[in-house]
Amino acid sequence: MEQKVALVCKDELEEIAFARGIAKRLKAGADPETAKKLGLKPLEKPNIVIAIGGDGTFLRAERIYPGVPKFAISVDSFAYLAEVDSKQADKYIERLVKLKYIIEERMKLHSPLGDALNEIVFVSPNPGEVVELEVTFGTEKLHFKGDGLIIATPTGSTAYCMTAGGPVLDPLMEAILLVPICDTKGIRPMVIPPQKITVKGKCMAVIDGYQRKEVTSLTITEGQPTVFIKFEPGFSSRLCQKMRWE
Repeated sequence: MEQKVALVCKDELEEIAFARGIAKRLKAGADPETAKKLGLKPLEKPNIVIAIGGDGTFLRAERIYPGVPKFAISVDSFAYLAEVDSKQADKYIERLVKLKYIIEERMKLHSPLGDALNEIVFVSPNPGEVVELEVTFGTEKLHFKGDGLIIATPTGSTAYCMTAGGPVLDPLMEAILLVPICDTKGIRPMVIPPQKITVKGKCMAVIDGYQRKEVTSLTITEGQPTVFIKFEPGFSSRLCQKMRWE
């Protein structure tokens, strides 16, 4: 099958220069925004996407091309979602061309406002104010009062969740994290099975840091997975390496 590769690139000089080299090598197209920067043909239906930049670029690539397998390359930036950095990219591009890679599916969250690979955060619509939330799932009903609540995927456990004191989960797990932000009652983070969750209360919902809207109720379910192109299996050792815990 012919490989139709689309590039999604961060708008920085170093990333753009690096992307031009890959585009020439792979005869790649791009999303409309990247295509304008690189002088490429926009590609609507690729079967592989290469995201060049940080985690924000990968999240943008997933919004543009949901469900399409993605290979993430970081260029002089720290990125949890990147498979390799630009210094290592050549040998992995060669393996990509030869189809010598692993497909890894990771769960997302779905809501009427959009899907989240990392998390949906609920905070007060008025900065600095406490927010009160009622959260129901299955037969459970919980009440949170504090700076906010993070509802995250295992992939998102190394994003905002981790800085808020949540646990780190293997991204291949099927689970949802509930991580309170400075809860006044001291409620600790929880890990629950994937299921429908309804959050009620006057609040601002923020999806993966890019989309926000005031809501009084929002229902969250499991969405279609994000598909990663991986070359090396394993998570824990790579996390320790990236976090310099070794």
